[in-house]
Amino acid sequence: MDNTGIPGVQLFLACQSVTALLPPVLPIMLAFYGGEPLLNLMLIKQSVEYIKEKAFGKNIKFAITTNGTLLTHEIVDFLVENNFQLAISLDGPESVHDQHRKFANSDKGSFRILKENYLSILNRYPEYAKKITFNTVLTFLAHTRRLRTF
Repeated sequence: MDNTGIPGVQLFLACQSVTALLPPVLPIMLAFYGGEPLLNLMLIKQSVEYIKEKAFGKNIKFAITTNGTLLTHEIVDFLVENNFQLAISLDGPESVHDQHRKFANSDKGSFRILKENYLSILNRYPEYAKKITFNTVLTFLAHTRRLRTF
């Protein structure tokens, strides 16, 4: 199984189903989420190319939910070029976010890198950055009070 949480074969079959079964007038949304989908960027790129080729003329949209730590210039360029709806997991200010969003095998939180990557997107693609959404996991009532000021 790959790092996206779904085997590549299943994703391939899902892509085939999407392109074969839906009429051309319905919008098609292919969303990547769960785990950290950008760990398998090649599979995402292959899926996007396959869908675009096989579903030519159909209304296709792509979406991805990420923790934001892997948003390099190359990856952001790909997302922008393919008009991805980007959602970033952000649980609040650094002190709240980093309690549960740590790098694998580390106690280091991901807030600072996420923030740097977001600011880079904002600088390079200001119009695209306006469309980014944020997913937040609320864990304790005390955290919601801190979120109001964040």
